[in-house]
Amino acid sequence: MLRINMSIAIVAMVKRNESVHIGGSQNEEGEFSWDDKEQSLITGAFFWGYIFTQVPGGRLAEIFGSKYIFGLSIFFSGILTLLVPWASSENPTKLIAIRAGLGLLEGATYPSMHAMLAKWAPPTERSRITAIVYSGAQAGTVLTLPLVGAIISAWGWRPAFYIMGGLPAIWIVFWIIFVYDTPQSHPRIDSRERKYFEESFQGSGLHSNHQKVPWGKILTSSPFYAIIIAGLASNWGFWTLLTLLPTYMKTMLHYDIKQNSLLSAVPYLAMWFFGVSYGLVADRLKTHGILSTKNVRKLSSVLCLGLPAVALFAVTFVGDDPLPTLLIFTFAVGMSGAKYSSYLSNHIDIAPNYAGTLLGIANACSTIPGWLAPLVASSITNNHQTLTNWHEVFYISSGIYALGCGYFLIFAAGDVQIWNHESQSDSERIQSQ
Repeated sequence: MLRINMSIAIVAMVKRNESVHIGGSQNEEGEFSWDDKEQSLITGAFFWGYIFTQVPGGRLAEIFGSKYIFGLSIFFSGILTLLVPWASSENPTKLIAIRAGLGLLEGATYPSMHAMLAKWAPPTERSRITAIVYSGAQAGTVLTLPLVGAIISAWGWRPAFYIMGGLPAIWIVFWIIFVYDTPQSHPRIDSRERKYFEESFQGSGLHSNHQKVPWGKILTSSPFYAIIIAGLASNWGFWTLLTLLPTYMKTMLHYDIKQNSLLSAVPYLAMWFFGVSYGLVADRLKTHGILSTKNVRKLSSVLCLGLPAVALFAVTFVGDDPLPTLLIFTFAVGMSGAKYSSYLSNHIDIAPNYAGTLLGIANACSTIPGWLAPLVASSITNNHQTLTNWHEVFYISSGIYALGCGYFLIFAAGDVQIWNHESQSDSERIQSQ
């Protein structure tokens, strides 16, 4: 919620060069004269800070636990969100700084959560649990886009940030009460459930020692680079659509702010539903012996990278017809939900002891598309909002999706890598195998 509310709010904040009429009524004008490049800097600044706390956040979670690192990151992100209206009224530079600070705080969230999942998601349930947990981001998107649109339509854009920024203060109370770093430290798990976790993780390669990170082996690992490349490709397409879809729907498809926010949420509802449903299927393919872990991850990459590549290429053939355009975008984003059972689970497959660190490195790389993709798109469409220019944006995203899919299919692995055990004693290594 906190990272993406700007994507829809900025449509209402900015003055447009031309008045857009929907059903005979004129859209309200924004109050800021930011051009397309300034807007892309504002939305993309989040990733300038986001990149720096990925690896530290993951490693600290592996050593000290994820509970407070994740919880405090979200809480203080809410406080910064409350400052967005003030910064916007001052000047774009202060708003960009706030957005970068928000990224700095949220950079630790995904890596710290991955470190927690390594301890809470048994190998036979890894795809579905990862999908359920991370699909919360899509649930947040589905709720945020129409909610922010409704708030803006009723009260203006400022209350949208006040409401969203205040929610973490309520959330963190429940987080502290109910969440624990490991099954062993949770006071309300009964003995049978605790035994199930202990038995499930036998042979998984996970242990509790805070060993040194084998940086050289990690940074020369082909399977790990497959994860990085897949993440880069996925995030390029994802952030192109997330940050620019509201603008495309307003300028090319001519939807007003309320219609825009509701329809922009539809693809992410599809992503949430498909991601969770497919996670169940992926685990069954593995537990029933139909596919190995490696082949489950590769099949999932075809769904989350290959099919969106085809969809974004196909959307260039439907012009500005709203219905097929929305259907194609919904299909592309919906299929992206398979990423939870693909490269996003793969860090834990190949190195559960360093899952937080690996995701931190991979996610740091994946932040690059978060600011570069909107910047490239805005440089193509800046003050030239035409279908031809938008098609160029979609061709680029389609090609990057396809390249990421191909690389992952060739180099991905599904087994625990030997360097995951590098600092263990011989007895610990034998026990974990």
